Amino acid sequence: MSDGFGRNFLLLQGPHGPFFNQLGQLLDQTGAKAWRVGFNGGDAFFLSNNACFIAHTDSLEAWPEALSKIIAEKSITNIVLYGDTRPLHAEAIKLAKGLGLRIHVFEEGYLRPYWVNYERGGSNGNSRLMGMTVAQMQKVLRKARIDLTEAPAHWGDIRQHAFYSFVYHLNILLNNRAFPRFQSHRTEMDIALRDGDRILIEADQRSFVIMGATGRQSQVPFDQREISALEALSRAGGLSAHQADPKGVFVLRKEDQSIARRVVGDAEIKGEQHLIYVLNLTEPDALFLARDFTIRDEDTIYITEAPISTWNKTLRGITGGLGTTTGFANTINNL
Repeated sequence: MSDGFGRNFLLLQGPHGPFFNQLGQLLDQTGAKAWRVGFNGGDAFFLSNNACFIAHTDSLEAWPEALSKIIAEKSITNIVLYGDTRPLHAEAIKLAKGLGLRIHVFEEGYLRPYWVNYERGGSNGNSRLMGMTVAQMQKVLRKARIDLTEAPAHWGDIRQHAFYSFVYHLNILLNNRAFPRFQSHRTEMDIALRDGDRILIEADQRSFVIMGATGRQSQVPFDQREISALEALSRAGGLSAHQADPKGVFVLRKEDQSIARRVVGDAEIKGEQHLIYVLNLTEPDALFLARDFTIRDEDTIYITEAPISTWNKTLRGITGGLGTTTGFANTINNL
């Protein structure tokens, strides 16, 4: 195999255990070159080829400069890591993006336990999926050819994970002399409180507006971190049974240039754009789409009136107050 010829991979911290070591071996078999960076004794333990190991024994502050040297000296083309939020990895991603390197991110399985999720560029909140609508995802999947090998729903054992975690941290405890300035990413991300510190909690200022044929027309504040379109409709009292048109639920939103270009399919769009997303609640998968569509700060939700409601308003104008078509018909029959 020579598909990887000319590609140089830099693997940073992976999941506890031999996964990244085995991944590096597979990359080598393709003709690529896989290098590993270790930050502690646990990283160094799960490694079968010391010739490809690069130990970072300095501080976190020295990491960006050290990484720049590694990339230049080893002609790195791809960076691989597990989780993209820990400070070491966040710095690596920022540098890699600036240099135009390809970034491969592994993360704990989104939908299944015992699985590892893989994305290019970022995961979770940094995933490219965050900039796509559900309709765009469906369009891509319709064109994609997905050949999946059958695999068990339960793959692995929690005891195995616990064992690898124990071995990893045991080596940090006993064999960390070569890494005197190592600091756990959990320690980096946790801020210890001191006497006299103040914690200020600011009220959530975000809100959305809901209008049209709904039980409540007003500005609705966010009462949780994320609110779906379905939850937003529920908070507004739902659709009016006699007035609302379930085919016409619109979400009006201001999108930045990059998202607007992808949604509209026009690379010439400049600046922010006002876009309208349509939710047709009569479609079979509509409730699932409404559940997955996230409402944002300053969105406007507008529910159109049903044709019968518009017709009734016209009749009221003609008949001077007969409220329904049924009432109007009865009046005619009595003449």
